[in-house]
Amino acid sequence: MLANHLVGNDTRSAVLEATLQGPRLQFTAPAQVSVVGCGPEVRLNGVQERPNETFSVKAGDVVDIGRTGGARAYMAISGGIKTAPVLNSRSTDLVGGVGGYAGRSLKKGDELRVTVRDSVAPRGIRPAWMPERSSSVEARCVLGPEAGMFPDSAMRLLLSASFVVNQASDGMGLRLDGPLIAFSQQILSEGQAAGSIQVPPGGQPIVLLAGRQTMGGYAKIAVVGRPDLSKLAQALPGDAITFGLLSLQDSIRLTRQWLDDLADPASSTIVLDRR
Repeated sequence: MLANHLVGNDTRSAVLEATLQGPRLQFTAPAQVSVVGCGPEVRLNGVQERPNETFSVKAGDVVDIGRTGGARAYMAISGGIKTAPVLNSRSTDLVGGVGGYAGRSLKKGDELRVTVRDSVAPRGIRPAWMPERSSSVEARCVLGPEAGMFPDSAMRLLLSASFVVNQASDGMGLRLDGPLIAFSQQILSEGQAAGSIQVPPGGQPIVLLAGRQTMGGYAKIAVVGRPDLSKLAQALPGDAITFGLLSLQDSIRLTRQWLDDLADPASSTIVLDRR
């Protein structure tokens, strides 16, 4: 949403998501571009550009996104990338092979089309919304749908221990190493909400991210709220994760305010004076 604000797009316009390392792209027409993330490396024709701000490109220009800083960076192009919506979404499901660009990751030689649109005044992200990289994240959560099936000691452990992001983490979820959370009951498969903290039989929790499966049968002890889930999505292997507990009412209030502010370009960005 922030990347789209910077180039004047609708917030549901398709953007590029880069994990750990970004692409090298050549433009065949003028456009405005933004690359948003926790300090990603951005170069225009070999010259460093500032991330989290709007910049302009001409036909023939090359934008190179290096390391993403956090786990992910997002690139928006004025007018939006033209992809066909699938189930009312422009996202790519790599597991199912649907959506986005032929249902797969981009590769060398792919051509993306965008809608030509008039330029907007260059923008930058307000300091309060600037994505930050941290090797230690506290994630606030609410009780999960199966929280009552866990022993009291399991919840105390979740809220007092520090967990470490495992190397096997991906867009589906953060796999966490740490003390084992006890749970022995069987549950039926059910829908999976983003931010759910699953506890598989091994006892090591998994926080489900945007690429999660739609159904699953692991018990969910808690669910991380949207504002802090965006921070967890930037976590790298070896980062420390701790959890705090909010009431459902407080979590809903904070999330609604966060989404309302994020959806408003005037709240999350500022117009830059580049005279």
